[in-house]
Amino acid sequence: MDRDRQTIREEAFELDPSEQAQLAEEIVENLAKIDPMKHWIDEAKGRLDAYRRGEMKTVDPAETFAKTRKMIEDARGHAHK
Repeated sequence: MDRDRQTIREEAFELDPSEQAQLAEEIVENLAKIDPMKHWIDEAKGRLDAYRRGEMKTVDPAETFAKTRKMIEDARGHAHK
């Protein structure tokens, strides 16, 4: 695409409200056609490639779950004060 997102946004905001609504509806319809699994597969492949290049490290699941449990417990503790 030749134009950047900001330019497209500005042009869309110059449309009258009914044209903006129609454009928004078309964008939402287009987004509904996107396969979410493809996004997650692409994300997983990208993360694996980053790991293999040494740009990303792994995290121990037990450590992650423990941190998450602590965050939830801390949040609950603050909610009851």
